[in-house]
Amino acid sequence: MSNIIINFTNNLFRSSGRLFAIFFLLILALKWPFFSIPPVWDEAFSIFPAADFLVNHGFDYSLLLTQPHYHDGGPTAHALSLLTLVAALVLKITGGGTWAWVILHISQWLMTAAIGTMLTRIYSKLFDELQAFLLAIATLIYPLMLAQLGGMYIEVPLLFFSLLAFQQYRSDRIWLASLFLVAASMTKESGVIAVGALSMSALCGQSKTTRKRFEEAFILALPAITFVLIKMSHFDFALLSSTSHKLGDILQILIYRNLSVYQDYISHIPELIVIVAASVVTAISLLSSRTHQYNKNRQEQALIVIYNSLFIIMFLLFHFVVFAYMQSSDRHFLTRYFFYVIPSMFFVIYYAVDKMIEKTGAKEILLLIIIGVCLINRSGILYPPIPYSSIAMAERSEEYIDGYKVQKEYTRMIEKQVSKDVPVYVSLPDYFLTHYSVSQYVSKPLPNVYYIGHVLKVTGNKFKYPDHFVLVYNYPWMGGAYIKGMLQDISGNKEFSFEVLGQFQKGYFSASVLEIKKR
Repeated sequence: MSNIIINFTNNLFRSSGRLFAIFFLLILALKWPFFSIPPVWDEAFSIFPAADFLVNHGFDYSLLLTQPHYHDGGPTAHALSLLTLVAALVLKITGGGTWAWVILHISQWLMTAAIGTMLTRIYSKLFDELQAFLLAIATLIYPLMLAQLGGMYIEVPLLFFSLLAFQQYRSDRIWLASLFLVAASMTKESGVIAVGALSMSALCGQSKTTRKRFEEAFILALPAITFVLIKMSHFDFALLSSTSHKLGDILQILIYRNLSVYQDYISHIPELIVIVAASVVTAISLLSSRTHQYNKNRQEQALIVIYNSLFIIMFLLFHFVVFAYMQSSDRHFLTRYFFYVIPSMFFVIYYAVDKMIEKTGAKEILLLIIIGVCLINRSGILYPPIPYSSIAMAERSEEYIDGYKVQKEYTRMIEKQVSKDVPVYVSLPDYFLTHYSVSQYVSKPLPNVYYIGHVLKVTGNKFKYPDHFVLVYNYPWMGGAYIKGMLQDISGNKEFSFEVLGQFQKGYFSASVLEIKKR
């Protein structure tokens, strides 16, 4: 048996193409039901409205940037993302619909296969080849990771370009590494995490002269950071005025906002709390104990350890300090953002485990057990229930797809059953789904559907209920809380009668569509 495993491993690692094919087939086997699923949740609120606008307006970016912003229901979220341009080109070529989704899903899976191949190659520099392969599989099928592989969003290409940059730097192709860092930052602003981690790793390369190290760090950092700053200048990314806050005030803001994130998202993924804590402690320990060994033997192994450790620290600083302070909202962080850092977290934890467990067989069995548990939990059956009908919370696993199905059902019902002269009041997510038909929740935009935030902005406290209208309640934020308050007010108001047009329920997700008439 051992000879069979050894032969399999040797044949597997002999060709990167073979390794790539295995990962692609694995992802295909796990995700094939997602082939033709249209944009879900934030995909339908950001890159696809922006991409559709570009297609319909001759790729006029200057015009796109003058449109209303995301919180006003506009198509500008991630307008300058590289993935938005890719989506626009696919929509232009295919005309949208099923073929567009198939092409974009397959492109994501091809990038995922490349990610698996690169991770295996990187891990094999420190672990046995079979362990490296199993660790890469465990990383990709961790429920939070696997959930993102069903989408057409920016998390996969962000990680793909960042890993490409690291691979090129390992091969001493500095300018090519810088190019891929720019691509990562063009995909999403958090690409600067990889920029910071790789630039700092370059500065730690003590086998090179000080001047050479600073030159490489400069080449790696400057182009990407310049692009991000230019990109930010086109949007309202203004920092809160630091002069108006004392240190105590800043700390209070950070603590409050990060506690909100913990309560709303992280607390519903129990093992992630352990993963984050263990990886941070391990990363700090590795950085303090290995940096001084950089100029000795095993240069490549030291680089991998230092880069991944720095990546974890940079990720946490970016999201839970810098970005948490920049944002005006308490919800500056979503579960899926961990997709970017999970490979580094898994790596440093397994690196520590590898030092503690000597028997190769025991480590391989441990990885197989982890893979098995991840597959069992791919739809979140081992997780505690989420308290709200929120796809953002449910992106911890494939359970989020239930939310998509519920949204698909009630938006179709609204289009088919509600008269076009009856106003329908919705939260911001439902406004996007009913006004941007590119995502195919409705066949054409529904002009009688109004975002409640727009209505309140125009009328203020003078808003009066029409004689006949419809309310949709699904999501508790972005106007959802106000709609819930309207429902409670109307239920106790004898001037109005209401009829439930539809109640929708699947898993943890529910939605209500109610028709209200004045008696």
